[in-house]
This record gives sequence, C-alpha cells and structure tokens, in this order.
Amino acid sequence: MIENKIEKWIEEAEKRTALPIIVLRIENINDIENDISLINTKKIGHYDTLYKVIKISNVFKGTQLETSNNIILINDVNIYNPTITGELYYHSYLQRGIIYIEDKNSTNIFISLLKGNKNNINSEPLYSFIEKTNFEEFVKDTKNIHKKFIYILHLLEKLHINLLEHDISFYEEALHYYIKNNILCSNLAHLLYKITKFDFKSNKTFIGKKISSIFGTSSKAMNVNYIFSFRLRIYLKSKNIKVYDLNFDQKTYDIKCNIATKLLQLDSKDLTVEKISTITKLPFYEIEKLYKQKYIR
Repeated sequence: MIENKIEKWIEEAEKRTALPIIVLRIENINDIENDISLINTKKIGHYDTLYKVIKISNVFKGTQLETSNNIILINDVNIYNPTITGELYYHSYLQRGIIYIEDKNSTNIFISLLKGNKNNINSEPLYSFIEKTNFEEFVKDTKNIHKKFIYILHLLEKLHINLLEHDISFYEEALHYYIKNNILCSNLAHLLYKITKFDFKSNKTFIGKKISSIFGTSSKAMNVNYIFSFRLRIYLKSKNIKVYDLNFDQKTYDIKCNIATKLLQLDSKDLTVEKISTITKLPFYEIEKLYKQKYIR
C-alpha cells in the first residue's frame, strides 16, 4: 500500500514533528493564511504556532530562516529572483523534502483535513512528493530512472529550480544511451547528482569528484557520434564529451596495476611481461606500458 504523504504529514504535525515542507500553489493567499490562523487558534488557543505559513516571495527576500517543523510554503511567485541569502534559505527548505499541492480542490481538501473535517471528503488530495535519495541507487535503477528523472525535473521547475544547461532532448538521448550501454554522460551524471542530493549550487569539479568516488571510475572522453542523433550533434560545440563508463571497474584496475608494478620490481627472470599479464589478467599492452615506465627513461 502506497503511503499517503499528506495524512502522514498531518499526523506528525499534530506532534510538531512534520519535517517535509508543504507547498501550496494558490491564488488567494489571504484566504489560506486566515484559514491556518483560525485552525491554529482553535487547536492551541493562539495564532501561528502549530502551523507556520511562509510566502516563497518572502523567503526570496531573505526573511529569516524558519527551522521549526510543520512549515507550509505558499508558492506566490512566478519568477525566480531571490537574494543570495534568500536562495540559501530556499534551498534549505527544499532539503527537507517537498509535498507539492497545486490544484484548488486538493488544497481545499488539505485545509479540511487540517481542520479535522474528514466526513465530507469524497476524494484524496492530489500531490507530488520529492525528497533527497541515494544517487547511486537512483542511477542503477535503469527500469525506473527515466520516469523518476522527468517527474523530479518537472516538479523542481514548478518550484523555480531549473538546472538544465541543454535542451531536455539532450538529456533524454544521453539517458537512453546510458540505459542501453551503461555509459553515463558526465553532463547527465551531474544533473542526476543534483536532483537526487538536492545539491543545486556545488560546482562541476566538486560533483565530478563525488561521482568518480561513488562509481570508482573517472570520466573519459567519448565521441558524441556514438551517443547523440545528428539533430543534436550539430548544436554541440565539441566532437567529444566526458562520460563515465560504468562497465569499467577503476578500483579493480588500479589494484591489478599495483600488483603488476610490484611484480616487475622483483626483477625476476621468471616474471616476464606475458607471465605478469596472465597473473594479473591485465592486457599485455598494459603490462608492457608499466615495464617501459620502469626500465626506459
């Protein structure tokens, strides 16, 4: 049975432990604020304590970060134009996970549930939910990665977070190539890292190091002809693109090279290049390259 995130949030809110942020996309902000005020007064006898209502427009201006639970954000902006401080605060809210309600009927149902009025509700409120998740598990779930990827991108866009550096078709084709070949374009990998970790500000170098550490392999250049259709290639500035070959086990390779180097250092006549290649299961040319590095200056 799929967990109802709104019901769970309301249950936890009664205990003041609701960590995810409810985001409402509504037109008449005053009505919602008045409703929440009345609910607070009815439940605990004074205003603005159980549920904290904050406008995203105020967050963007750098209004003090609210660290308590039971937060309801009102999505009252159409343009993403926060101050530096406001952006940090906004990202901090998103880190907690988002339950997004945007249609009027679902908003009304949510308010009714807050009031405790369940008798007249004939349907479940519609909502979207995202939270931080494990990057590696997300990437390796090739059966569901496309659906989840598009879902998160669309929701982040509604939340004024646009992370795309290329047209969506670029990422679609890169994702298709990855699913088929287990080779992940670095541009796509960086984007997947951002949307799973909710890390919207780290630079490419930092994220690249994180990804290399997770997969145990560094990025390498690959010709774009293998990955993208002609209609996309004509717009790309370079003929090559960085990729992570997830078929390649960098850690195992490094261990084998280390063993081969130590065997070469023994200077044994019995340990020929061919013999070391057989022992380490490294290609002959790799052992030969290590041999030349040792003996040819």
